[in-house]
Amino acid sequence: LAAGIFTTDAAVITLMRQASAWAALGLLFHPVVVGLEGCLLAKGDVNWLVSNYLITGCLSVIAVATLAALGDRLSIINLWQYLAAYQFTRFASFIWRTLYYDSDKNKKTYHQEKKIEGVM
Repeated sequence: LAAGIFTTDAAVITLMRQASAWAALGLLFHPVVVGLEGCLLAKGDVNWLVSNYLITGCLSVIAVATLAALGDRLSIINLWQYLAAYQFTRFASFIWRTLYYDSDKNKKTYHQEKKIEGVM
Protein backbone atom coordinates (compact mmCIF):
# COMPACT_ATOMS: atom_id res chain seq x y z
CA LEU A 1 0.00 0.00 0.00
CA ALA A 2 2.54 2.56 1.14
CA ALA A 3 5.73 0.55 0.98
CA GLY A 4 8.15 3.48 1.04
CA ILE A 5 7.07 4.79 4.44
CA PHE A 6 9.36 2.56 6.51
CA THR A 7 12.01 1.50 4.00
CA THR A 8 13.14 2.04 0.44
CA ASP A 9 14.96 -1.32 0.28
CA ALA A 10 13.47 -3.14 -2.74
CA ALA A 11 14.07 -6.62 -1.24
CA VAL A 12 12.23 -5.74 1.99
CA ILE A 13 9.36 -4.15 0.06
CA THR A 14 9.01 -7.23 -2.17
CA LEU A 15 9.10 -9.60 0.80
CA MET A 16 6.52 -7.63 2.75
CA ARG A 17 4.23 -7.45 -0.27
CA GLN A 18 4.37 -11.24 -0.44
CA ALA A 19 3.72 -11.61 3.30
CA SER A 20 1.23 -8.79 3.77
CA ALA A 21 -1.93 -10.85 3.19
CA TRP A 22 -0.88 -13.41 5.83
CA ALA A 23 0.21 -10.65 8.19
CA ALA A 24 -3.12 -8.86 7.80
CA LEU A 25 -5.06 -12.08 8.38
CA GLY A 26 -3.10 -12.96 11.51
CA LEU A 27 -3.38 -9.47 12.93
CA LEU A 28 -7.07 -9.21 12.03
CA PHE A 29 -7.95 -12.09 14.35
CA HIS A 30 -5.86 -10.84 17.27
CA PRO A 31 -8.21 -8.21 18.79
CA VAL A 32 -11.22 -10.50 18.37
CA VAL A 33 -9.36 -13.37 20.05
CA VAL A 34 -8.32 -11.14 22.96
CA GLY A 35 -11.91 -9.91 23.34
CA LEU A 36 -13.32 -13.44 23.33
CA GLU A 37 -10.67 -14.53 25.79
CA GLY A 38 -11.71 -11.67 28.06
CA CYS A 39 -15.36 -12.75 27.81
CA LEU A 40 -14.43 -16.29 28.83
CA LEU A 41 -12.36 -14.98 31.73
CA ALA A 42 -15.22 -12.75 32.84
CA LYS A 43 -17.57 -15.74 32.82
CA GLY A 44 -15.16 -17.67 35.02
CA ASP A 45 -14.41 -20.33 32.43
CA VAL A 46 -10.80 -20.55 33.62
CA ASN A 47 -10.52 -24.35 33.67
CA TRP A 48 -11.50 -24.55 30.01
CA LEU A 49 -9.08 -21.74 29.13
CA VAL A 50 -6.21 -23.52 30.87
CA SER A 51 -6.93 -26.74 28.99
CA ASN A 52 -7.19 -24.74 25.76
CA TYR A 53 -3.83 -23.10 26.49
CA LEU A 54 -2.25 -26.50 27.07
CA ILE A 55 -3.61 -27.88 23.79
CA THR A 56 -2.73 -24.84 21.69
CA GLY A 57 0.66 -24.69 23.43
CA CYS A 58 1.42 -28.28 22.44
CA LEU A 59 0.24 -27.61 18.90
CA SER A 60 2.45 -24.53 18.81
CA VAL A 61 5.51 -26.55 19.85
CA ILE A 62 4.79 -29.01 17.03
CA ALA A 63 4.28 -26.17 14.54
CA VAL A 64 7.48 -24.40 15.59
CA ALA A 65 9.45 -27.66 15.35
CA THR A 66 8.01 -28.16 11.87
CA LEU A 67 8.99 -24.61 10.90
CA ALA A 68 12.47 -25.11 12.35
CA ALA A 69 12.85 -28.25 10.25
CA LEU A 70 12.47 -26.08 7.14
CA GLY A 71 15.92 -24.68 7.89
CA ASP A 72 17.06 -22.40 5.10
CA ARG A 73 13.69 -22.67 3.37
CA LEU A 74 11.98 -20.91 6.31
CA SER A 75 10.78 -17.46 5.35
CA ILE A 76 8.95 -14.60 6.96
CA ILE A 77 5.88 -15.69 5.01
CA ASN A 78 5.91 -19.02 6.90
CA LEU A 79 6.02 -17.15 10.20
CA TRP A 80 3.02 -15.02 9.28
CA GLN A 81 1.19 -18.13 8.07
CA TYR A 82 1.88 -19.71 11.46
CA LEU A 83 0.55 -16.63 13.28
CA ALA A 84 -2.59 -16.56 11.12
CA ALA A 85 -3.23 -20.28 11.70
CA TYR A 86 -2.58 -19.93 15.44
CA GLN A 87 -4.93 -16.96 15.78
CA PHE A 88 -7.61 -18.67 13.68
CA THR A 89 -7.38 -21.80 15.85
CA ARG A 90 -7.79 -19.70 18.98
CA PHE A 91 -10.62 -17.72 17.38
CA ALA A 92 -12.51 -20.86 16.37
CA SER A 93 -12.15 -22.50 19.78
CA PHE A 94 -13.00 -19.32 21.73
CA ILE A 95 -16.07 -18.49 19.62
CA TRP A 96 -17.26 -22.09 19.90
CA ARG A 97 -16.78 -22.07 23.66
CA THR A 98 -18.40 -18.65 24.06
CA LEU A 99 -21.50 -19.79 22.19
CA TYR A 100 -21.54 -23.26 23.75
CA TYR A 101 -20.91 -21.99 27.26
CA ASP A 102 -23.71 -19.43 27.01
CA SER A 103 -26.30 -21.83 25.68
CA ASP A 104 -25.30 -24.57 28.11
CA LYS A 105 -25.46 -22.23 31.09
CA ASN A 106 -28.79 -20.75 29.99
CA LYS A 107 -30.30 -24.21 29.56
CA LYS A 108 -29.17 -25.32 33.01
CA THR A 109 -30.40 -22.10 34.61
CA TYR A 110 -33.75 -22.33 32.80
CA HIS A 111 -34.30 -25.94 33.89
CA GLN A 112 -33.26 -25.20 37.48
CA GLU A 113 -35.72 -22.29 37.66
CA LYS A 114 -38.52 -24.48 36.30
CA LYS A 115 -37.79 -27.15 38.92
CA ILE A 116 -37.95 -24.54 41.67
CA GLU A 117 -41.29 -23.27 40.35
CA GLY A 118 -42.59 -26.84 40.26
CA VAL A 119 -43.29 -26.78 36.53
CA MET A 120 -40.99 -29.70 35.73
